[in-house]
Amino acid sequence: WRGTLMEMDTAGSRKELNSRKNRLHRVLDIVIAAAIGASAAAALFLVMYPLRVADDGMSPMLSEGDIVLINRLSKYKSKPVRGDAAAYLAADGSMRLGRIIAFAGETVQIQDGNVYIDGAWLDEYTYVVDFYGEMDMLTVPKDSYFMLCDNRTLAVFDAEHAIVGVKDVQGVVCFRIYPADRMNVLSPIDAQ
Repeated sequence: WRGTLMEMDTAGSRKELNSRKNRLHRVLDIVIAAAIGASAAAALFLVMYPLRVADDGMSPMLSEGDIVLINRLSKYKSKPVRGDAAAYLAADGSMRLGRIIAFAGETVQIQDGNVYIDGAWLDEYTYVVDFYGEMDMLTVPKDSYFMLCDNRTLAVFDAEHAIVGVKDVQGVVCFRIYPADRMNVLSPIDAQ
């Protein structure tokens, strides 16, 4: 009889010990999962960061209030492509969005709203709706891009605003995360 009580007591102690171990493992699993999740989120925001679109300059692709992710590594990984929508630091310190139109050494001219690069017409029908503006020919300086917004009725057609230093480009717009009904991957040919 005594042996049976001891066996029951030992079995109960083992159950309680196993229960404690299971709870400890669950807590550790949660802590580890949270640490991995926080590390992944931090790494994501080191590579990509959100930016709220401040105006309708990039419409119809982007609208005021949209939130996009900017890929910070894109400027280190490869050279931008003509037509990339990119975030850049403007002279006034604000973050702006524009489309890369021309590269260093190329000549740019705008006639009747049409852009010409080294004398050749640039087909922008995939992202520009209203072709507007005039600009005398200029050569894009070394280590610079010529950038314009898509909504050309809001664009400023002069070198002071359109020439952006390579070092000022923060990254390429890669994904719209807000509003949810327009969430999508963005590329140079995504106009709407």
